[in-house]
Amino acid sequence: MPKNYTPAAAATGTWTEEEIRHQPRAWIRSLTNIDALRSALNNFLEPLLRKENLRIILTGAGTSAFIGDIIAPWLASHTGKNFSAVPTTDLVTNPMDYLNPAHPLLLISFCRSGNSPESVAAVELANQFVPECYHLPITCNEAGALYQNAINSDNAFALLMPAETHDRGFAMTSSITTMMASCLAVFAPETINSQTFRDVADRCQAILTSLGDFSEGVFGYAPWKRIVYLGSGG
Repeated sequence: MPKNYTPAAAATGTWTEEEIRHQPRAWIRSLTNIDALRSALNNFLEPLLRKENLRIILTGAGTSAFIGDIIAPWLASHTGKNFSAVPTTDLVTNPMDYLNPAHPLLLISFCRSGNSPESVAAVELANQFVPECYHLPITCNEAGALYQNAINSDNAFALLMPAETHDRGFAMTSSITTMMASCLAVFAPETINSQTFRDVADRCQAILTSLGDFSEGVFGYAPWKRIVYLGSGG
């Protein structure tokens, strides 16, 4: 973080700028950690992925829920497994609509702080409703309830993101992109890992470097009046 950070500076976007800029480094740090954890991850996941009728739900609250919306279709197509995205708010308010006790479940919970009441409740409800339930929380806060509960659970594997992804700025930036890339790396390691993703990180770093100082506006003041973001699929 900038050494000259002050509470007043936060209002000008200092935290947000730093969190945008450190994303490429955070991605590689997390994917390198996943490479190192690969054996333990495989020991946890491979028996689950061999189960017939396994359901894999990607869940989160608010911005974290968007991760599942973005990557579930690609993961389902790439792996041939039954991935779906369901916000924690829906799981908590209507659990029987999504939690089928007849099918084994892997619940992947995305949560920056790991303390969202609905995220913690979604895990508890999944354990109550589904006899064969497993958890892969992906979170940015080692002190959060989601992570702490998982490391003390026999049916969970907790995946912690680099500490700097526990964003302090107004919007989730490095937290959402790092959790997203990390989940893809978990289930598609031959396609997404610390080596193959380095080109993406380097290209993004070059773009961020070219933008210069954010304090005067990334896109200048004229003639821009609005921004349209375009994307396709995941």
